[in-house]
Amino acid sequence: MEDERLEEYRRKARLREQDDDRRRRKVLADLRLQEQEQQAQEEARLAEAPRAEERYALLPRHSYTGIR
Repeated sequence: MEDERLEEYRRKARLREQDDDRRRRKVLADLRLQEQEQQAQEEARLAEAPRAEERYALLPRHSYTGIR
């Protein structure tokens, strides 16, 4: 009887460990996917942003003569 209870306890412990491992892998996969999505969004945002040279060209220029 004691052996059966010990075996049952070990079996349940193995199942818990397997379940924990599955959950851990799923969380890690979800985090990786979220990171990839954020990186893709950041790359898209940077691709749409004007380059520094373009922004500089849009700055107002000082006119020494006052004539534009």
